[in-house]
Amino acid sequence: MEIEDITIVDANQVFSSEFLGGNNSKALFTNKVGHGLIVNPGDKVSIYNSFIAEAGATTDAIEITNKFLGTREITYTQLTPVNFISGSNDKPLGYERVSASNITETVNMNQNNIDIFINYYKTTNGENYFSLPRRFCITGNGLSAGSLWTSTDEFDLGRCYNNGILNTSVGANEYNSGYEQAFVCEADYFFFSDNGSGTDITSYDWKLKGDNSRYTIFVREDTRYGQQTDMVSLSNSLVSTTAEGGGQINGLFSPSEYPYVEYIEKLNINIKEGFISPSALAETISNQLKEQKEPEINYFSSTLTQPNGAGIGEPGYETLLPMSVELNSKTYHTFWSSGTRLSNKDNWTEWNSKLYPGNPVLFNTSGTNNYLSQFQYIGVKRPDLFKAGRVWAANSTINQPDTLTQAYTFSIHDLNASQFRNSADINGSSLGILNHTITTILEWGQPNTIKEMDYIRDIINAQGNYPELFENKFNQYKGFTNVNNSRFLHINVSRNGTNAGQRAAEISSVGWDYMCEGTSRAQVLKKEEYKSTPLFFDYNPKYKNIDTDGESWETGYKYGIFKKVLWTDGKYYAALTTSHLGIGLDGADVENFAVAVGAANNTMTGFNTNLFENGLTGAASEQIFGGAQVVNSGTGLGTGGFDSETGYFELHTPRYFLFTGSNTRILRTKNIQEKIKKGGYVVLSFIQGNSANGGENADNGEDLSLDIVNINDTIISTHIISFGSQNYVGALFTDYEHKLTDAEISSGVFLQIRQNTSSQSTFDTFGIRYFAVESSFYNPELPRFQTSIPNPYFSLNNGNASVDVNTTISSTTNIGWDVHFNAYGNAHIGLFDGYLNRNYNESGFNTMLPGFRQGLTETNIPNFQYVNKIYLGSDDPLVEYNTITNRFEISNLHTPERVQNPYNSLMSVGVLPSPSTRADIIPEFPTQGDIVYKINKRLYDNNFTPDMMPYNLNNFDIAAQSSATNGTNIPGGVLNIYNLNQNLQGWNIYDQLTGIIIKDFGYTSETWNESLFGIMGFSYEQFNSVPTNLNDITTRVGNSNKNNLPYAFTNANINSVDTIDFPTNTGGSSKYTLQIPITQQWNNNLTNFPAQPGTEETLPAHLWSLSRVNAFPAITEAAQSVKLSAQTVPRAIRSGYYAIRSNIIDSPNFIGGPDSGFNYPILQCLSKVNDTNDWWVGGESSIEYTFDREKTITEITTAITTPDMRLASIEQGSSVLYKITRYRTDNSDIISQILGNNKK
Repeated sequence: MEIEDITIVDANQVFSSEFLGGNNSKALFTNKVGHGLIVNPGDKVSIYNSFIAEAGATTDAIEITNKFLGTREITYTQLTPVNFISGSNDKPLGYERVSASNITETVNMNQNNIDIFINYYKTTNGENYFSLPRRFCITGNGLSAGSLWTSTDEFDLGRCYNNGILNTSVGANEYNSGYEQAFVCEADYFFFSDNGSGTDITSYDWKLKGDNSRYTIFVREDTRYGQQTDMVSLSNSLVSTTAEGGGQINGLFSPSEYPYVEYIEKLNINIKEGFISPSALAETISNQLKEQKEPEINYFSSTLTQPNGAGIGEPGYETLLPMSVELNSKTYHTFWSSGTRLSNKDNWTEWNSKLYPGNPVLFNTSGTNNYLSQFQYIGVKRPDLFKAGRVWAANSTINQPDTLTQAYTFSIHDLNASQFRNSADINGSSLGILNHTITTILEWGQPNTIKEMDYIRDIINAQGNYPELFENKFNQYKGFTNVNNSRFLHINVSRNGTNAGQRAAEISSVGWDYMCEGTSRAQVLKKEEYKSTPLFFDYNPKYKNIDTDGESWETGYKYGIFKKVLWTDGKYYAALTTSHLGIGLDGADVENFAVAVGAANNTMTGFNTNLFENGLTGAASEQIFGGAQVVNSGTGLGTGGFDSETGYFELHTPRYFLFTGSNTRILRTKNIQEKIKKGGYVVLSFIQGNSANGGENADNGEDLSLDIVNINDTIISTHIISFGSQNYVGALFTDYEHKLTDAEISSGVFLQIRQNTSSQSTFDTFGIRYFAVESSFYNPELPRFQTSIPNPYFSLNNGNASVDVNTTISSTTNIGWDVHFNAYGNAHIGLFDGYLNRNYNESGFNTMLPGFRQGLTETNIPNFQYVNKIYLGSDDPLVEYNTITNRFEISNLHTPERVQNPYNSLMSVGVLPSPSTRADIIPEFPTQGDIVYKINKRLYDNNFTPDMMPYNLNNFDIAAQSSATNGTNIPGGVLNIYNLNQNLQGWNIYDQLTGIIIKDFGYTSETWNESLFGIMGFSYEQFNSVPTNLNDITTRVGNSNKNNLPYAFTNANINSVDTIDFPTNTGGSSKYTLQIPITQQWNNNLTNFPAQPGTEETLPAHLWSLSRVNAFPAITEAAQSVKLSAQTVPRAIRSGYYAIRSNIIDSPNFIGGPDSGFNYPILQCLSKVNDTNDWWVGGESSIEYTFDREKTITEITTAITTPDMRLASIEQGSSVLYKITRYRTDNSDIISQILGNNKK
């Protein structure tokens, strides 16, 4: 009889050979089987039970593995310090200089270990920044600047000599509704006015908006901090460029010349393999983001004499005095910034003196290095546009080596205003030059041109993210340009040249930022022409990024902007057009006589058949009558043609229609009743003869008229175009327009231009250059002279401001991308540490004693000059798990605004004195430090930046008044008011100081679902959407866009429920009504208004003295960060089972693994649903194998794997109980055996 012999073998990892030998292999281990276990064919093996150790293995735990997901290229910023020294005083960083570069490397992507990449930004919230460009922030050497708190910003205090914005009265009345034209982006700048009546530009000017916009941080490639160990042999590239032979070419005239790279930090996230609860996972990531370094104390090295008079004549002591402390984390740490020691007039003067050839050899001095180091980190409002523009500048066909501002291109021909007027045919040309077309010097198809066109493509693509750049609210572009029909480059206001008013700089660049030119207001006026201004041109978004042949608008310009144009040299060039902005006329209803042939009694050919009929004889058809004909331009000798050779004809008009002779002369259309019925205008361009242009003076009565004729050949109305000699117009062609009346629209059939009979003249007296019916114009309401390139660009190009004087933009005018900080679309800021030598309150000084003192021989240490750092980033980034929605959430990627205390608050005040004897001291706010968002933010004079001057308008006294006293002052009723700083934007939300942007979560789109963040439930599209004006960092994050951002960033969550708090009285107390809040006014009767509280100090008379002042109520609301929630619940278990395999099996029959074709020796598939206190329990397996040969089992190797056959990431102590069933004959029945033997 056969019986079963069952043996249970415990294969426990902690008793394995590997573990006992010191190799703690948790998922692959070998166990000895005593003296061996013999199995025969037919015996079987299975798993009786299995216990897999997995810490955190619960139903809500998330499984994280170390699965390799592939490789990818990453880019981040590497800072390389040079020449390490002891860090103190002017070298607080511990090294003399630093280089920055963005490096690219290939890295692994693992599910549990990944590098994310972050940017930093600073907001324009009125603190710790200054707008660029700026020459300096502090006067003198910066040691004594306390008076700046109450000063108004001006040239002498460091502003640039010109704001770089084209403001002009040219064309104001004609093309801009009577307002001065300003070619400025209103989203970036506001018009500052202190209500002054003076003429100084500092009383009214365009200034960068303090509107809490985010400015992404960029870092300069080379920064040097003051004196260098080797000042002589060190490269002078910080202040000059050099020729190949080493000789100096010229200075780098602006900090914008220097190369910058986007500042990107790499931050590693590493999660332990295994199971982890959602809350623990969120906390782990948050802690890694906030991981802090040890506190770092900054010291000042001070030399002291012997104390108490001892040791006279003996050496003094050097001591390190603690000056400040830093606590830096991975996402919130200090950045080098400007301050009084760096950004002062003395340093600027020293830098300015080194910029020109012929200066002393030692260009890089301690002062110049200190001055330039303040620009190490800058904030950029539109980072993608900033990068694209500088790539073009570095690679332009024409550029100065090692500089960026000295790159440009230009038009191959002069641009004449007549080509771009509303009266210019968009499909026409003059002498081979196409109207509304700028033909560049970029030869089509050449390798350099192809690259340059690609660089410009990247610029115009980046512009598409910022519709505000196309609004043009304050100039004649308004209503014509928008993000869907146009793009722009920059063009210099003035041509290059040596005449007065022309751009006669030592270098040729696009634009200028006025950092080093001029030392007085008089010189500033002379440099007006150095700036650039935006030049808008046609763009068809249908052809974005499409490399067409550029043949026509209909078939598509290359990249939507480049037209292919054949020039007179037989070559093709890349051109930009302005013919589709809505200015100009459609040639379908225009006759310009370019190919027309016709005269009285001659056959007419080449005329526009929409207006005239070809093939007829002039006199018979009555389209041409009398002494009228199409002629070529003549020599102007009174014998048959106006002069086209002396410049009186714009673009040397080659052909025109001439009225000459003594009889009545007529040019008449065919029947165009249907066109007349459309209404609008009749337009023509005429010239009247005189001795200056080669024509004959018209006589009395020899008038030029426009007739509207009905179907019966009856003239129903006549309009005098010019009254003979009584109305001399000028030597050039002049536009004329007539608006059709209702009667003319109703009855008009023919139009004719008529010159009356004269008995005195037989020579040319009037010429017509073109004739058009108004329906052919894009905008019939526009003046005929309005141009698709703004009129002032023509007028100012030669340094003049009169339309009649200059009508040409010279081909010597530079065009390109202006990288200067003040160029249109380029909004930038510098960082400022916020300290002056004293606080706003005279009682507080930012200095310290040098230690022990010997009488008064020791001077105070100006430690305020050695700060030069501010914090940037997120002070409390948070990843959390919402147990209500079961979603992960990312928040607090910004450092929020908090309730701040005024400059004159104390921690402990005691009993305050009465108002009449007050010490100007107040207690701290009870809500100090609370996280809030602010509307009409108050500045409490704790943090200096020149952009917010003057500070003494933040806080002032006014007389309290009441209707009970008939508007007179209440006795003793003086109110102390904090008001909105006039440099901040009213009704704007201020909710953050700085922050980070997670620009890259480390994984590719293909690996996202298997990534750490994919497991957490975030989608790839949440943080990798296409940037637009609706989701970029220039916008707020809210419900409408937080699920389709191009990268992760946050701000305060603003709720409509807060709006009930917004309406207030003038004093700022909430009314809790349904009203919309409005700006109000304080009515003041104090003679010293606005004055410093508790003093008699008054401001200049033009600063609101004895007048009302706007009251913007201070709105402060508790705030929480917007939360970027995962799209789905997290995926807890990455695979449904563990596979247990073993070498005990000879003939496996389980098919699985990545290729589903290899027989893995698997004995059990352990389902991950039976969890018990950090253990997966498999139970008895239904899989059973039969041995097919005899063997002795002396050891068993066990492997616990994932379904893809990788060793599982598990804990120590797993165990597998193998069940071995052996079959044996039962020899216990002795009688049966004996009987069996007897039978034999």
